[in-house]
Amino acid sequence: FTQVKPLAKIVPTTSVPTFVSPMPGSRRQFKRKEDVGLSDLPRDLQHDFDIVFSPQLREYLGYSETPWDPPTKTAIVDLWKQAFPTVPLQDDGFLYHVVTKLIDDRVSSWRNKFAKGAIDYLSKVLFPQLPENTKEHRAVWCTWAISGSDRQQPYYYLAYEDAEEGSGNPATKGIFQSAIISAVLGLHFSSISQITPTLCSTNKPIGALVLTIQAVSPSRDSLSDCLT
Repeated sequence: FTQVKPLAKIVPTTSVPTFVSPMPGSRRQFKRKEDVGLSDLPRDLQHDFDIVFSPQLREYLGYSETPWDPPTKTAIVDLWKQAFPTVPLQDDGFLYHVVTKLIDDRVSSWRNKFAKGAIDYLSKVLFPQLPENTKEHRAVWCTWAISGSDRQQPYYYLAYEDAEEGSGNPATKGIFQSAIISAVLGLHFSSISQITPTLCSTNKPIGALVLTIQAVSPSRDSLSDCLT
């Protein structure tokens, strides 16, 4: 009997981006990245990921000048250090892949809340206050709401009175303080309310405001269901 030495060896997969490698010494199986969930984080990190890290992530996106872009690797690492200063992120490939997937999920959910909040406010609050909540009356309001210039749309303001014929500019008060903008932007502030006040950023939430304005614009295709 001659023992044959095998020539092949098993090498962990590293070239497939949709797979997440298991933690060293763990019994976790390889899984597709889209199947990664919060339970794939070490148990001692799961609670603070959503209670500490995620609000800080949303705050960062809220003051970003490009809130539609994914957070950079540098931003992710910096935010992680704030929430988990004793847990290196870049030193653990498995942990980094899990965290970035969870971040993708949280960012997507955060952005979607703006659009959903706008639709909910229009359909449940604003439209029921019209003289008649009919398709025609809703269309009239939407036409009026975007009847100004790009920088002076009626729906931006807390108070807006159309200019009299032959006169100058309309009478306005409280830009970006209309009820609908306040309601939708308030969803962002609610999502970061868990941050300790002393740790809150002093940056202005320009990114969140941009997403709010885009979400509540009556010209958006996604609001068409509210008009039918």
